[in-house]
Amino acid sequence: MAQVDEASCPGADPGQPCIFKLVLLGTDSVGKSSLALRYVKNDFKSILPTVGCAFFTKVVDLGAASLNFEIWDTAGQEKYHSVCHLYFRGASAALLVYDVTRKDSFCKAQQWLKDLEEEFHPGEVVIMLVGNKTDLGKEREVTLEEGKEFAESKGLLFMETSAKLNHQVTEVFNAVARELLQREETKQGQTLQGDARLALNERPSRQVRLILLDVAPQLPGHQTLRNDTVRAEPGSEKHFAHWGRWTITPGAGAHLLLGGGGGGGRGGSRPRGRWQCQEEAE
Repeated sequence: MAQVDEASCPGADPGQPCIFKLVLLGTDSVGKSSLALRYVKNDFKSILPTVGCAFFTKVVDLGAASLNFEIWDTAGQEKYHSVCHLYFRGASAALLVYDVTRKDSFCKAQQWLKDLEEEFHPGEVVIMLVGNKTDLGKEREVTLEEGKEFAESKGLLFMETSAKLNHQVTEVFNAVARELLQREETKQGQTLQGDARLALNERPSRQVRLILLDVAPQLPGHQTLRNDTVRAEPGSEKHFAHWGRWTITPGAGAHLLLGGGGGGGRGGSRPRGRWQCQEEAE
């Protein structure tokens, strides 16, 4: 289950759940309105065909997080097909509903999928294929395997339901809600990573100076063997021809890597003594 802080959702007021638009698409008489009515009001009754679009709202509580669904139940009759495109624009999720007792409705759901693919970029909306009316199993024309295989081939969520028997209706909407929250969490994580990378790239390099504080015994009179100013970031490495390879850590120190390249200074020996990495203002 996605772990998302409700207040972090874009456009949501502090303490308020995210709002997601969900559209129900499918041909007429597949049970779109019945699914919405059962889910929102836990009611089932014979209803007239939807004209244009019906609208419902529902707060989904998933325990660790919640969201607010704006459910748009679109008309399934062919004469409203072109108008329905206006309703699913801006949607975050879609249920493609078909009647398991009508093969033609399954084919029509596939056409609705093509319409969505023309409207949205891949992965932009959560899409679930829903086979409704499983209570009419003896009249089934679309098998469970057919629905599942098509959904998998298109990367869709899939479930069969019965609005009449209240079978897996809540599960459908909850599954979509969890997927939406998971995607929102992923999106926020990517945004944070991008901000961190941007801040790292914009961080200015620092001036550091390597200075020998203690005189090496074999080199009397040399208070400063090296006084090189270099540009480096914390944790970076710098190679000095005479003294070897150093790890630069502004404000913390510079450490000679004995296995590093570079000659041994005067007489071929490496300098001994206490070195520091002195940070300077730009």
